[in-house]
This record gives sequence, C-alpha cells and structure tokens, in this order.
Amino acid sequence: MRNLLTLLILLTSLSLVGQDYNDCNDAFPICGDTVFTFENMTTSSGEDDYPLDNLCVDIEAAPIWVEWTMEEAGSLTFVLTPTNETDDLDFIVFQVTGELCEEMTPIRCMASGESIGSPSESCMGPTGLAEGETDATEFPGCDGGSNNFLAPIQTNVGDRYVMLVNNFSVSGLDFQLEFDGAKIADCGSTSTQDQRTDRQFFTVTQQNSELIINFDDNSSQPAQLEIYNLFGQLIQNDLNLNNNKTIDVANIQTGPYLIRAKRGNDVETKKIFVAQ
Repeated sequence: MRNLLTLLILLTSLSLVGQDYNDCNDAFPICGDTVFTFENMTTSSGEDDYPLDNLCVDIEAAPIWVEWTMEEAGSLTFVLTPTNETDDLDFIVFQVTGELCEEMTPIRCMASGESIGSPSESCMGPTGLAEGETDATEFPGCDGGSNNFLAPIQTNVGDRYVMLVNNFSVSGLDFQLEFDGAKIADCGSTSTQDQRTDRQFFTVTQQNSELIINFDDNSSQPAQLEIYNLFGQLIQNDLNLNNNKTIDVANIQTGPYLIRAKRGNDVETKKIFVAQ
C-alpha cells in the first residue's frame, strides 16, 4: 500500500445533499472550478437566517446556502440548472463585508418566475449571471424584459460571497451550479475579511491505511469533523472532538474526499485524495 495524500485535488463533479446546507451559518464552501449538484429541500428551513426585507426575494423556500472566496480578479458568472426544466429557481448573492451571515451586502437578486396570464418560459429553468447582462435585479413575475439572468460580478482577489438559492417550485429535485470566469479559491485558501477562512486549525496526513487529523492548537472548544465522498455521501461524522483523530481508511475506495471541520465560529474545509 502506498503512502500518499494529495491535498487540493480538483473535483470534476460533486453531488451534495441539501439538508446540511439550508442555513447561512452552515453554507457549503465552493472549492475551485467544480460543478456541484444539490439535492434540493422540499420545505423551508422555518426561519430566515438573514433579514430579506426589501429584497426581491423576501422568504426562504426550499433553501440552500453556498459560500466562496475569489482567488483572482475579473468577471464572475454562473449557471443554476434545475433537473426539472420548469422549476423556478431564485437566488440572492451577498458580498461578505465582515462576519459571515451578519455583515453582508446584497449585490444580485433574482426572483423572476411564472407570470399569471402572460408567457413565462423565459423566466423558468436555468438562471444565473451571464456576460452581456446589465441588470442587478429581476423582480417576481416575468415582465419588463426579464430573462432569468443578471449581470456578472466584477471581483477582486480575496472577495468573499454567500448565495441563497431557493427552489420556489419546491419540487425537491436536483439542480446544478457551475461557475465560469474569474477563478474561485480552493478550500483552505484564506481571506482577510472573516475569521472563518483565516483560521486554519487542522491538518491531514496519511500514514499507510490511516488518516491522521491534527488540530494545531489547544482550544477548549470541541470540534465536529465530517468526511464526504465523491457522491456527497457522509462517510464519517465525529462530534465533540477535543484531541487529534485517527481514521482507518483501509476499506474505502481510492479517490477524492472532502473533509470539513467546525469549531465555534471557525469552519475549515480541505479536499484530499486517498490512495490505497
């Protein structure tokens, strides 16, 4: 058995169950130029995580939250594509200006959808940010030239964003999220804007058939550790960790995995490649 652990492997596709990411504070970290598939929720989270008053989307309906940090400056676009082509997906993109989920500025808001009594095809199905678009907001309905796409975001290195995605149709079906343009930072990259990305508090090494998780300080706060495989399945979930952790990987398949640790306000995610 070879002793090999390659960090920061780019995943070509990652499927994720939405139930763990329906709150802003548990937003899923987008890592690099990956195509993500989310299994959408069928109900609301029950309580809005961030005040949506006076925005084009004013409720959370079958919500999923994601976050990312920019590695380079430039124009950023993305496409949200529902499995059901008639689903109505809405979204809000926030720029994080301080603490995540508390200090954020909405910069894009998409709410266009079915308009009773008039054609609505252009406001259903795929949505996102696209080159050539100039509007920052589309309101509910499908009037006034709405076409389900908004203007790109002009980003700077280290800019951090959080996005709420609603499936207003509440179909429970999957949707894909794919980014293009300026590069998004890999998990483990740092931002000066918030301690959640500044804090790098654990490391991973592989020794033969074991993963060694080392927490790099003596914090009194317990940590939670989650490991997901390529198909978004949770294969390890350890709560209340106060010390380092050794995980037997002799019986898991060779390939990429996502390790996410949470401790207090700190959240750190690493992508790894386990080789047998």
